[in-house]
Order: sequence, then C-alpha cells, then structure tokens
Amino acid sequence: MVEFRPSQIFGSITVDEALSSQKVFGTVTNVAESTLTTILTKTANTSLSKITVISVSGDNYAKFTLVINGITIDIRRTGPDRNLQFDFTANPLETSLGDVIDVKVEHFNIGETLDFDATIYGYGLAGFDRIWANTQALTLTLNDPVVVTGIWVYPATLELT
Repeated sequence: MVEFRPSQIFGSITVDEALSSQKVFGTVTNVAESTLTTILTKTANTSLSKITVISVSGDNYAKFTLVINGITIDIRRTGPDRNLQFDFTANPLETSLGDVIDVKVEHFNIGETLDFDATIYGYGLAGFDRIWANTQALTLTLNDPVVVTGIWVYPATLELT
C-alpha cells in the first residue's frame, strides 16, 4: 500500500475504486443425517459485493450447497479431506445489494449428529467510491468514516502538475 503525504503531493489523485476485504463466519451443530441445513446466511451489501472463496469443513464427509436468492449456484462434496473451498479467486462471484447468500450442508452418516463450519471471503466498497485530491493539498471526500489500514486501492492515477 502506498502512503500519500499531503506535503509531497501536488496536482490531483483519483482513486476509481477503494475496496476492503471481508470475512463472514458461521457454524452449525448437531446436524442430523439427510437434513439440508443452513450453516451461514449473509445478505450482500456494499462491503461484500464480490466473493472470492467460501471455505467449508465438518466432522465428517458431507455435501455443501451454495445458494443465492434461493437458487443453487454450486454443489461440492468433501472427501477424502473434510475441508474444501468454493474458489472464485480467478473470477470473483458478483452479488448485488440485498442478495441473500446461503451456505448449506447435508451429510449421510446414519445415526450421527455432526458439526459444520463455513467462512465467506470477499470484498466490496470501503464506504466510498471516489476520492479526489486537488491542487496544493491532499483533500479526501468520503461518504463514511474509513479505516485506511487494510484497504486495497486500485486502479489509481496520479497526475502531477
């Protein structure tokens, strides 16, 4: 991350998109066999508009289902490892404001009640969509307070005059 110091910048800087990483965790316990059960539900918002990875795991082998707005998007099964990922890193899964994201599990271990976990990793806007800095001083115009640490900023252009 580049540090911009007001005493060093003259001209203007435009940041077209400022993004922050997000992580949402969920767990479910005592899941009976052959019962489709929700591990995690998240409503998409501006801070989670692109999903890069969904990590799931459990006490035993299972079938995991990714559902968005009631529509099945992907199904994965564990085995021989009990951990797996829905990996969208190369092409992040885009969500719209208000989309309901569900991660569900179903196992087939007769007579057993098992525990399962899921984590959604993604990113979205960091409370603003454009920063302007003009002329002799660095002036940021933000819609909301922002924590600068951990923000990914790209693409950015710096015009010096």
